[in-house]
Amino acid sequence: MRHLDRAPISGRNQQINRKRTKWTGKQKIGMGLILLLLFGSVIAGIGSLVAGFVYQRDLPIANDGAQHLQNAENDLAHFQKNLFDTGAITLAEQEFVVAQQRFMQVDSDLRYVPGAASYLPGYGNQIQASLQLVPLMLDLSSSGINGCKLLNTLIAQFHGHFIGL
Repeated sequence: MRHLDRAPISGRNQQINRKRTKWTGKQKIGMGLILLLLFGSVIAGIGSLVAGFVYQRDLPIANDGAQHLQNAENDLAHFQKNLFDTGAITLAEQEFVVAQQRFMQVDSDLRYVPGAASYLPGYGNQIQASLQLVPLMLDLSSSGINGCKLLNTLIAQFHGHFIGL
């Protein structure tokens, strides 16, 4: 009976022997790769959401800029009917200015989107196209503004000469 008297009460005297496992080099590398893939997937998912948000927000702005470029084209078509109509040129210049402002806004937003976003699923192709097209639209708008200023200057210079003929 003496043996029963020494039995531990509620496990206070028991020791738990845990065997500590050591990670091998291959296991460490494998776990590192798994964590890297997991982290990369999370970052790609967040990046895709951000890129999608920027694209959805800027698409109407870019469409508005394109509409202003079309309006400028229509104004310049009216100019062809009356070569001394500075009003049509002024309207076209104003349309080019507004288009430039819209595309500058989109361009500033795209500067915050990392270049790697063009490889993300979902909006990657649209982001890539935007990164290529917006600078062209800015150049087109700027050229239109300068062209309208040049036309107004030429008309002002030559208008008196043609009236006197």
